[in-house]
Formats: sequence, structure tokens, C-alpha cells
Amino acid sequence: MTKKNLMLFSGRAHPELAEQVAKQLDVTITPQSAYSFANGEIFVRFEESVRGVLRRARGPRERKVRAFGEMVAVLWAQGHHGAVVRLEHLWQSFCQRSEDMALFCAYPKSGITKDTRSAMEAIFAAHTTVLDGAIARH
Repeated sequence: MTKKNLMLFSGRAHPELAEQVAKQLDVTITPQSAYSFANGEIFVRFEESVRGVLRRARGPRERKVRAFGEMVAVLWAQGHHGAVVRLEHLWQSFCQRSEDMALFCAYPKSGITKDTRSAMEAIFAAHTTVLDGAIARH
């Protein structure tokens, strides 16, 4: 992927790190607005739509696009299991409408316990394929 096609998205947690990464890659951070709700949840709106990013990534030859969603693992590690399930289902819905995109995500095995079984079953149901970490390693 050329720098022209590379886009960097960042939230508010580590702005200095995002700036360092942007400088290293010689790209700008995609503008966004973030608001905190009283219950601690955060709303973020990026000025670039996901569809626009995918359209540019596909290019004129309509290449297939692979995306890696790490937000689910971050939310999972923070104990926001319900938010993870909602996010997984939103991505599943989006991917069903966007045939040329494959979404990959990963969860640390240490976060999978008996207490999280129902959430994990809902997450597994949102995926077409689930691999065990031992199988997925190269």
C-alpha cells in the first residue's frame, strides 16, 4: 500500500503516540470528533466514512480489502463485553453489505473465561470463521 492510500485513525487515549506514528509514516491523522457521555461511554465520529476509505482502498481495479479490527480486543480487555458484542454485530452487518471486504479480529485467550462464555458465543455467531490461536499462528 502506498502512503497515498494509507490512512491513520486515532482516538484520544494516546495523542502523542498517534502523532509519532503519523510522523514516522509521513501521513496525517484522519480528523475526528470525540465526546464523553456521563456514563463513561465515548462517541467518536471520523470525518472520513468507512465506505469512503474502502472505496479508495479498492482502487480502480476493485481489489478486495482486508481490515483488522483491534478495538474489540481493547474493549474486551477493559471488560466492556456488551459493547464488544454490539460492535461485532455492527461490523457483521456492514460486511454483509460490502462484499469485497474481509474483517479480521483477535481476542486474547486470557480474557475467555466461564464468566464470559455467553458473550463469546454471541461473538462467535457474528463470524463466518473462528480459529483457535494455536491454529492461527504461523
